[in-house]
Amino acid sequence: MANRLLGGGFQDVDRTGTPEAFAEYLEHIGTDERVRRLNRKRAEAAGIAAGLRVLDVGCGVGFDASLLAELVAPAGKVIGVDHSAAMVERATARLAGSGLPVEFRTADAHALPFDDGVFDAAWTERVLVHVADPAQVVREMFRVVRPGGTVVIAEADYHAYVIDSLDPAVAGQIIARHARGLRHADIGRRVRRLCLEAGAAEVRMRPEIRLVHDLEYADKVLLLRELLAASVAEGALAAEEAAAWWSGLEELHKSGHFLVGLPFFVAFARVGG
Repeated sequence: MANRLLGGGFQDVDRTGTPEAFAEYLEHIGTDERVRRLNRKRAEAAGIAAGLRVLDVGCGVGFDASLLAELVAPAGKVIGVDHSAAMVERATARLAGSGLPVEFRTADAHALPFDDGVFDAAWTERVLVHVADPAQVVREMFRVVRPGGTVVIAEADYHAYVIDSLDPAVAGQIIARHARGLRHADIGRRVRRLCLEAGAAEVRMRPEIRLVHDLEYADKVLLLRELLAASVAEGALAAEEAAAWWSGLEELHKSGHFLVGLPFFVAFARVGG
């Protein structure tokens, strides 16, 4: 799965042949209580509250949608959409019987199947990095939210994340290799502009940085060993360099000094009109 992820598998999960592996990757992140707390604070800062109708674009296996549904219950409604039928099926099964006001549909984020202004808010996280046309997706989110409503977009900047290691040059190569495998690695820094171009009346920006001190968790989320293997296979690193770098990370982990930081840019945009 990792090689497909590095090659852009999230662009079309159902065609990878192993959509369940991508779902498991999202579940690994979604079950992290630190991530849930951060997302809840973000949703509360956006004014997501009881009675609202909210759209989750690129819902994956439904972790964000379920959190949003908890906030809008009982009178509100959350609809999660994803390009992947496998993701929608998994999200639906996972929340069956939960009693939460949430449903999931397969849809193309570039052409959302909803009338203008039917939602109070729209939400997306780590989705624009994978889509063909981020600007079009943002325009669609603004279209389906009522005037005065809120669009929340959270994206990382994969050129700007940091790995504290004993060999910064190798760390830089690994970060660059990760960025090359993504469709829009710089999308985080662009979200404010995309919102303004889509017609936002106001955009509040909030920076977030996700710090990881556990090497195993960082490897699962950022695929560090697979990035090393890809760099060696492509001739960017010698096998000895890669092995030494990984050993250095293990030393830092054992001493409690390991650190990875991934910066997120979060836009809270008010729809004009």
